Amino acid sequence: MKFLRDRAEAKRPYTPLASLPSATNFYMRFARWRWGGTLTAYLFVSLAIGLAVAGCALAFGTAPASWAAGGTAPTPTATCPGPGCQTLPVALVVRGVVRPLEQSAVGSLTGGTVRLSRIVVGDRVGNGQALARVESPGGGDAVLVTSPREGSVTAVSVHDGDTVMPGATLMVVADMSRLQLETTDVDEFVVTRLYREQAVTVAIPALEVTGLAGIVRSVGMQPVPSATGEHYPVVIDLADPPEHLMIGMAARISVMDRR
Repeated sequence: MKFLRDRAEAKRPYTPLASLPSATNFYMRFARWRWGGTLTAYLFVSLAIGLAVAGCALAFGTAPASWAAGGTAPTPTATCPGPGCQTLPVALVVRGVVRPLEQSAVGSLTGGTVRLSRIVVGDRVGNGQALARVESPGGGDAVLVTSPREGSVTAVSVHDGDTVMPGATLMVVADMSRLQLETTDVDEFVVTRLYREQAVTVAIPALEVTGLAGIVRSVGMQPVPSATGEHYPVVIDLADPPEHLMIGMAARISVMDRR
């Protein structure tokens, strides 16, 4: 066998190692090195595997000992699995506006020329106090217009000398000592969370006042049209109205929904 191998080597043309292509050169060098470098290769592979395992452990954390012993991963449980669990209340915030509890639009049953008394917005008037006269165009007797209640004049709709038609509103008198809130955006989803005698918390941004106590007095049973669509009117009484509270001021009403 050695004789045949020597003859085959003798017939094979000699090619210098340096003149071979790079891939062939690398392969022949590796073939010469393979027996002596096997142990080194094993060491490199083992080191690479160890580094990979260590990287996975750092990235994903270490499994609990129960998993390594053949146990299974714990099953997540619900925060409130039973029917008797309690949920935390959620604050519902709706918008409202300040309105007087009682107000009256003062008008004239006859048409003619208006002669106003010396009444301006903000004046307090008594029940039956004269507010204006309306003179008929034919020169007949003037009709005296009086206040239907005690309160403050909140609006004057005409000027002295204006001609008005029968039934025209001349001014508005309201009781400013009793103010309430009327909601403007309670929709069908929120109205089911409100009920009479429910306690609410009110904030008046214009006065920088928060934490006012209020009580729901009434909840609308059907929607009414508004500028932004339809809403259910809800009326809220204030236990202690703040100073300088005025008609038309915006309010934020917080309701704790415990359902």
